[in-house]
Amino acid sequence: MNEHPATLLRCVVERITYQNPENGYSVLKVKVKGYNDLVTLVGNLLEVPVGSVLLCRGEWKVDKRYGSQFVAATWEETMPATVYGIEKYLGSGLVKGIGPRFARAIVQRFGTETIDIIETEIERLYEVPNIGRKRVAKIRESWEKQKDIKNVMLFLQGYGVSTAYAAKIYREYGKESIDKVRENPYRLADDIWAYSGLGCRSVSLLFLPEGYDLQLRMPEVNVKYRNSYRQQKALLTMGGQPFRDLGAAVAVEERAFPAALSRINYSFYKSPAEVGAWLAAHDAGLQCVVSECIACRRRVDFGHAQSPGLTDYPDNRDVIEFLTTSCL
Repeated sequence: MNEHPATLLRCVVERITYQNPENGYSVLKVKVKGYNDLVTLVGNLLEVPVGSVLLCRGEWKVDKRYGSQFVAATWEETMPATVYGIEKYLGSGLVKGIGPRFARAIVQRFGTETIDIIETEIERLYEVPNIGRKRVAKIRESWEKQKDIKNVMLFLQGYGVSTAYAAKIYREYGKESIDKVRENPYRLADDIWAYSGLGCRSVSLLFLPEGYDLQLRMPEVNVKYRNSYRQQKALLTMGGQPFRDLGAAVAVEERAFPAALSRINYSFYKSPAEVGAWLAAHDAGLQCVVSECIACRRRVDFGHAQSPGLTDYPDNRDVIEFLTTSCL
């Protein structure tokens, strides 16, 4: 079948080729209606087991090495509607206490009503031969946990939080994630602001998708750069340049690296490819790129900007080699 641009893809997960438990990045083989062969689906798809029915939004791309792929920007899981899909979903290992054998027995007993039975009348599982109290209790606990994960993911995606970062939030706060974020949505930015002024790899330029509502909050002004913050406000005001006052720093819409410690630049982009091209053109001036979706040799995970390794040299020059060969 000819490849064509698409924004919406409904599929059933048939096989997991690769899955990163830390950030959720996955390579899946999925079945799509109208395609004879399995389709490769890539993206940050946390806790997606074999048998899951997904509704993905993204775009088709052709990888030079791996060929045609559908890259999912966002996704949501829907419950399987067919007997085959339900059996595969339950037998995938996602729900503890149900393996392939019990999945088959449960589906044979309840058919397409299986999901509703587990959701609202789980005690009816006793009607299935050889299922006892301990197994039902394990199924109930696992089912509730999976619901918590899905609810958190859907809630955070509504705020534009990527799947990979949502995974980290869930690992930190568990089923209390929604309450924690509602209580203080700015806690998501604490990892960035907590590092301000602590070292040479502080975040100084933000790339934001077009239409993103920039809402930032800084902690109490660090006395070490309070004067820099005041100076930047004065210079920008006198120069008539628009800026956002964050309370302890200023944010300016400019695609460049700011020199002042108390200034953060930001820029809007149309596609990740645009960002990748800009980073490649300015590679010599980069120390690290904090990202979950941009592939480059300087990329680090969120929260690790201030945790360089021993060989992460800011100017790409081996300091030990320089000292032992150039300074003797």
